[in-house]
Amino acid sequence: MMALSAYCHQALADTGSNSNSLKLYTEVFPPYNFKKHGELRGINYEIVATACKRARIQCDIELAHWNRAYSNALNNINTGVFTTARYPKREHLFKWAGPLVYSNACFYRLQERADIVVKNSEDLSNYTVGIPRGDIYQDVLHDLGLTEGKEYITFSNKHEDTFMFAQQKLDLMIGSSLTLSFQLEQVGLTPDDVMPVLELNDDALGGNYLAINKNTSPETIKALQVAFDSMLADGSYGHIIEHYVQKPDLSKLPERALIRCLNGSTNITPASN
Repeated sequence: MMALSAYCHQALADTGSNSNSLKLYTEVFPPYNFKKHGELRGINYEIVATACKRARIQCDIELAHWNRAYSNALNNINTGVFTTARYPKREHLFKWAGPLVYSNACFYRLQERADIVVKNSEDLSNYTVGIPRGDIYQDVLHDLGLTEGKEYITFSNKHEDTFMFAQQKLDLMIGSSLTLSFQLEQVGLTPDDVMPVLELNDDALGGNYLAINKNTSPETIKALQVAFDSMLADGSYGHIIEHYVQKPDLSKLPERALIRCLNGSTNITPASN
């Protein structure tokens, strides 16, 4: 971990105008990317950092508010942002490398809120949910026919919606089996305190990637993609996931149709682990 940090945070000033260097931004969103004891960590942070090292690209990785990170990658050459959901409306805006790790999104209610019944996406219009402003799910919820300020509320800070959900000021929250425990921990809850009500199977959501400014050298992007491919092939993704996610004892989980909202599943197949 220290070796990755030393390599990826080497000052870009040392490389001058070297096109074989990247400024990458990410946000606090455990277990994908976060800071602990002053060091950047996380599943997708480690994957990106390792890919940079294998591709011999000097990557300066910085935590930033999502909207700033996204805007910088959109407007500045040799700049990228992760963990970024790949979505048709974004496809032409960036060059993409990956994939990175993700888990299917689900809607959850509090266990005590048995009055909330969601059988399909149409039922979402009967309830409220919160999302960070500018998040990809703002587009997804809009495409589902939900209205901002009515069925969904946007917040300036990530996970602010979780606090509102815990206080029952929102009916539902969006999470995944991979991120759920980290989201709930902030408000003194655990996955045992919530119930999944709907898995969001939106075919337009193409998973998480590193989004890179489209004017960046194609050779740089190709080198990164080769590195990601090699990591998938040799099982590196699975080993990194194991450092951050302890999958629950499946025998203790109730039998439900929405088991993937609870079992820690990711887009990385067991064969890759």
